[in-house]
Amino acid sequence: MQCYKAELLINNQVHRVVAKQTFSLHCPLGHYQGQAQTYVHVEGVIEKFKSNVLSNEKFNQLEKDLVKTLGIVKTCVVQIVGTEESHMDLKNDSSNLWIFEEELVGDYVKYVGNNNFTIETQKKDDPLHEMLHAMSHYDLNENQGRSFVCDLQGVGTTLTDPAVIDLDKSFGRGNLNYDGLKLFISQHKCNLWCKKLGLTSAKKWQSELKK
Repeated sequence: MQCYKAELLINNQVHRVVAKQTFSLHCPLGHYQGQAQTYVHVEGVIEKFKSNVLSNEKFNQLEKDLVKTLGIVKTCVVQIVGTEESHMDLKNDSSNLWIFEEELVGDYVKYVGNNNFTIETQKKDDPLHEMLHAMSHYDLNENQGRSFVCDLQGVGTTLTDPAVIDLDKSFGRGNLNYDGLKLFISQHKCNLWCKKLGLTSAKKWQSELKK
């Protein structure tokens, strides 16, 4: 995607955002809506994960304070429709479709990838990396080995541009779903957060790859 810094004026207040648009000139509205839906889905996973951690006596206060701050940027799909006369021409023109999301300021970090699910040696004891790798594992278990959130990245505990690997292809990605799940199962190593949550080994779900 192409990304641009932008400002929105809403109720006389300026909001700094990132405006995103695909390189393709023939990208349908449904693609942008699917991108936005991924954010909504991941936000739901975050809230469930938070609830489980906060109600679990095995987690200490520092860990609970960390998970409380976990969130994802607000995002929306914008379509420029122009005047009434030009509306019919514009509505099918993908150059007038955008995703707007809150601008993040600070050091950008990728915590969980979509084609590598190991934690770098120097980051293995970092609570934020451990927490987010455990959240991917938690989501895999919640979905009976069929899907999980990944591509978890952002500034601090505020995430952006996530992805979902889903064998049922609700979020697209085709064969990448199968390959991604297979890779996660082979690479993920349970950390302290996984153990405190009582998560079973990701390898339990290898059978889902044969369905």
